[in-house]
Amino acid sequence: MFLKCFCFFFRENHFTDPYILPNVPKIELSNPTKVLQDAMEVVRKDRTVYRAKFIPIDELYTEEERLELYKEFAAACDENRLISVIGLRAILVNMDF
Repeated sequence: MFLKCFCFFFRENHFTDPYILPNVPKIELSNPTKVLQDAMEVVRKDRTVYRAKFIPIDELYTEEERLELYKEFAAACDENRLISVIGLRAILVNMDF
């Protein structure tokens, strides 16, 4: 065991020359704000199902948005408070989804 440690301390040094970075052209995004906004929109759309399942509605929407959702639901539901597929499509169109 001692011999292995002893040999380790006296190994030859390899790659001791100073490393000099090559000249690499500077790369910049032409529109970083748009790139970030587009990426955030993709993530938001991908997480829509998760958000709908696990986050309370009062955390997802403002009071005004909840009132608008309630109005649309009330207009589209039947006497059993159920919405048909056609009613759901109408709600989504009215709310610009």
